[in-house]
Amino acid sequence: MEPATYSHQPSEVLHKLSRSMDGLSPELSVQLPVSTTWKTALKATEEALGNIDQPVMMLPKQFRKPSQRLREIAARDAVAASSSDNMLRIRTNVDVAKLPMPPRPSKPLSKKWKEYARQSCEFRQPYPVTIRADIAERTLPVITGSISLNGIDEESDNEAVEFARVEMLWDTGAHRTIIALDLLPESFQEYLKKPIHDPYRTVDATQVQVDMVVALSNQAVIIRALAWVVPKSKIPNERVGILFGQLGCINRLQYESIPASILSSDGEDLEDNVWGDLILKRYLNDDDEIVTV
Repeated sequence: MEPATYSHQPSEVLHKLSRSMDGLSPELSVQLPVSTTWKTALKATEEALGNIDQPVMMLPKQFRKPSQRLREIAARDAVAASSSDNMLRIRTNVDVAKLPMPPRPSKPLSKKWKEYARQSCEFRQPYPVTIRADIAERTLPVITGSISLNGIDEESDNEAVEFARVEMLWDTGAHRTIIALDLLPESFQEYLKKPIHDPYRTVDATQVQVDMVVALSNQAVIIRALAWVVPKSKIPNERVGILFGQLGCINRLQYESIPASILSSDGEDLEDNVWGDLILKRYLNDDDEIVTV
């Protein structure tokens, strides 16, 4: 799949590059006369960089400006965040009112499962924001993506913060993508305290716009959604990271999940750090159109 390309004004490109390079390689310097030209300055900067190069995201302006749909969702969810009656259940042909209790086991647990039970009997205090397991427990799959965060009512990228190739936990139990506040630069943390974010915050969390290019097993996909920013103390295990959650992310993807246990039983030789495959089939784009892979 060819990477997506967009048109940009040269000034936008230079602004993005400047922000991406800020604070990196402070030992470098460019010697220029007081009176110079654009191309002279650009050529001197390129020569000063030498072999130094870093990835940078070039999202178009329309991706950075939240749509009315996202604004309405954010305002609604900020009010309803404390409600417990907001679960969405799957459709089913089973009459759940007559669902029987499971049968009693006909034989004892195997030695393998008993050993697993002994090793995983530690109790974990539940939280309103749920992560099922710490990354070290090798339970949840990890995906990689490049992301850009901005305020919901912010129409410029002056306050945006970006992460290239960041690892995220694929957490189907998280109702929304969740980002630890401690992961963000101090300047962006101060920015989130501004009154402009008041319509989109609760006592413990602030909503932001997140634009992502996420790599699944067979291809990358662009996703635009809302995320909650919360203190790490509100996340079990106090993990400073990102949970890739349901609303606006997982629930807009049709995918096939093939865990390592299935792949191994099918004869594939996998490394120990492989969870398995998440194969994208179809997804909803930002215009709510179905895109088939």
